[in-house]
Amino acid sequence: MNKIGRSNWKVKAILSVGILCYLFIGGAVLAEIPEINIYGLMDYKELKRVIEKNEEILKKNPSDVNVLKTLGIAYHNLSVIGKKGVCQKAFSILTKAYELAPHDYEILVYLGSTHTLLGRDATLPLTRVYQVIKGCRIMDKAVSKVPDNIIVRLTRAHNSLALPSFFKRAKYAEEDLLYLLKLSKKAPEKFPPDLLATIYYNLGEYYKGNGKSQWNKARDYWKQAVEVAPESEDGIAAQKRLEVYKP
Repeated sequence: MNKIGRSNWKVKAILSVGILCYLFIGGAVLAEIPEINIYGLMDYKELKRVIEKNEEILKKNPSDVNVLKTLGIAYHNLSVIGKKGVCQKAFSILTKAYELAPHDYEILVYLGSTHTLLGRDATLPLTRVYQVIKGCRIMDKAVSKVPDNIIVRLTRAHNSLALPSFFKRAKYAEEDLLYLLKLSKKAPEKFPPDLLATIYYNLGEYYKGNGKSQWNKARDYWKQAVEVAPESEDGIAAQKRLEVYKP
């Protein structure tokens, strides 16, 4: 994978769902992440603070699943934004968390995403391919187990958009994002404006990547992102796209 591919991977892999603290899916309440929503946290200083605090807690209770989950996702996100040498740490912690909570498919989808990060950082081409394929299979399993879980769907969608086209994963991003839009019609209370903007923006990114013949469709989704949440991170990003990709 070239440097440009790695850079795009890093940027696209960020999960912008900071507005999600609690989600009600399938009648069940997702576990609360203490103090801060770790899923969309991509600030280096805040991630370091979360890691330091939870590592201290883990010393007293090394089998606390919520702490392991928080810590594993924090290390995963730290790796996404470019911190070297932490991807393996995320993998080890998330592996232990999943062993303790094999029915927590948010842990599983992040474990799958971490495999793709291990592939990103691998030096041997065959190892890169192996890790990415394994990670994708794990994420697919998580989606198959909890298809209505927003975190699981968004994680796979972002990962699929970020991967090089060689892996042919973009179609899964379209599938996940359209599925979430359909779900938003059935349960609008679970989809605040910022989240809808994230979905619309990334659908625009998907269609943009399909060539000029699909740019009208991409613009339609970017416009919806701006309309639903103009001040959100993805609403602002969508407006910038509209200014660049004019008819």
